[in-house]
Amino acid sequence: MAFATVAEAIAQSPGWVTACTKAAPFVSSGLFFAPFPTIQKVIAKNSVGNLPLLPYSSMVANSFLWTVYGENQLLLLILNIQ
Repeated sequence: MAFATVAEAIAQSPGWVTACTKAAPFVSSGLFFAPFPTIQKVIAKNSVGNLPLLPYSSMVANSFLWTVYGENQLLLLILNIQ
């Protein structure tokens, strides 16, 4: 079954699909802010100490790439500018 728009597909989808669609931006924001306490500690100490570089550099690269990919899609842009 083909739908003309995403809105039509969501309107005729099961309830769990609609719930996941609506929850995705909030879950994404929560995941984005998960390392915030660690970042606060780094700022307070003015040193990264022995923190691994890979997770934080990966997070920055991921946000940058999604922002470039979604520059014409408002939802992707808003999620990655946070």
